[in-house]
Amino acid sequence: MTTTSNDLPEVAKIEERGGWNFTIALHVEFQYEQYNRIKDFDQAKLKFPAGLMEIWNGRLSREVKVNKTVKESAFVTQLSNLDKERDKMLTSIFAIVRGQKLSPKKSTAEAATRLARVLKPYSNTQRASLDEESANIRALKEDVSTRTDDIATLGLTDSFTELFALNESFVALRLQRQVESPREDLPNSRVVRAETSEAYDVVCCYIEAAFLHAANEEDRAAIGALIKDLNKVTAAYKTTYNKKVGQRNRGAAKPDDDQSEE
Repeated sequence: MTTTSNDLPEVAKIEERGGWNFTIALHVEFQYEQYNRIKDFDQAKLKFPAGLMEIWNGRLSREVKVNKTVKESAFVTQLSNLDKERDKMLTSIFAIVRGQKLSPKKSTAEAATRLARVLKPYSNTQRASLDEESANIRALKEDVSTRTDDIATLGLTDSFTELFALNESFVALRLQRQVESPREDLPNSRVVRAETSEAYDVVCCYIEAAFLHAANEEDRAAIGALIKDLNKVTAAYKTTYNKKVGQRNRGAAKPDDDQSEE
């Protein structure tokens, strides 16, 4: 909030309105914080034109939908990575068992032969659909539960443990994917964020004008308090954003730091 010297009228300014640099998730939270504060204020004092708050809310709703698609994309990436890891583990286990069947050590070859018979129905698991693969690995876990000695003989205890852990992580993440894909065409995150910020900027202009042209000092004080509150929210979100940027920059610097210590 800006104040002036005693010989000039007092003015009030809403600071750094857009949150342009925020991630879309942080931007949505920031915009909703400000929207709710303004919505709860006495609208008659702010003299908004008809429909302005509805326009802002509509743009916010679109941004929420775009944010959901961004989260959905992140889910897809995580699921894909987990699926690749469990595929690699399955391939490794199959290869080791197949190779150990030729071991010159009788006990090892026999253990591999017994385990190979258990694994045979699952030989195409990596090429199955995602959910079918999950089910197959669950069934495999049950089937090999009686072959723990053979698994230990082949040195595969840790490999099976990791495979089953990867599968449980995949299934758990799959269950979290409850986000509906928006049906209508949506702009990208940069565009929709700019549209929401534009609406908020217009709202801020009207609030600042309402402060200048308040009907009385009581209204002016109330609007001034609202502006201070909005600025506090902005400052808090800037702090959060700066912390995240700092953490990201420190994380990006770690590989170079490690190399310099070698």
